[in-house]
Amino acid sequence: AVAPALYRTAIGEQLTIALPDGSSVTLNTASRLRLAYSARERRLILEQGQALFRVAKGEGRPFVVQALDRIVTAHGTTFDVRIAEG
Repeated sequence: AVAPALYRTAIGEQLTIALPDGSSVTLNTASRLRLAYSARERRLILEQGQALFRVAKGEGRPFVVQALDRIVTAHGTTFDVRIAEG
């Protein structure tokens, strides 16, 4: 299992992160993302802001993104998640 990690961007900053499974995520401005990969799943928790996920294909574990009370499970695709302010 990969130790949990926290990534964040400041206002006006963007950051692209290469994930351990070959996937990647681009954080938009003022965003915060927690990585919590385990042997059972690839879980990412978007705590604030917006992120574009590019999911690597062929991985046996589900790719799960949690944002507030929503959960998205993806298999080899690209998608965007945004938490609206307020």
